[in-house]
Amino acid sequence: MIIRLAFFLLVLISCTYNEIEPICNPDPIFYNDIIKPILDDHCSDCHSDGSGRALLSNYNQVISAQNEHDLLDRVINFEMPPYGAQPSLNQSDILKIRNWIDCE
Repeated sequence: MIIRLAFFLLVLISCTYNEIEPICNPDPIFYNDIIKPILDDHCSDCHSDGSGRALLSNYNQVISAQNEHDLLDRVINFEMPPYGAQPSLNQSDILKIRNWIDCE
């Protein structure tokens, strides 16, 4: 009986909540491999050189956009990309951007 109870407690303790925790990777390599392709697909038409908007073409520009224009809040609140301008971001892409910026 005690062995079964101990085994049950061990199994219960080893169980985790079924939620995916994003991995914190704030470095430029994660940006180049994961974040830049998302921004290229969804943001580059409006946020490239000569657009007059916050530039999002490279790592430093994205960090600057976050610091000066609160990029993450605009993405999370679905302000960017605006409806109809680009394909909208899916929740997975938003989570990747959020995680990357939160790690900075």
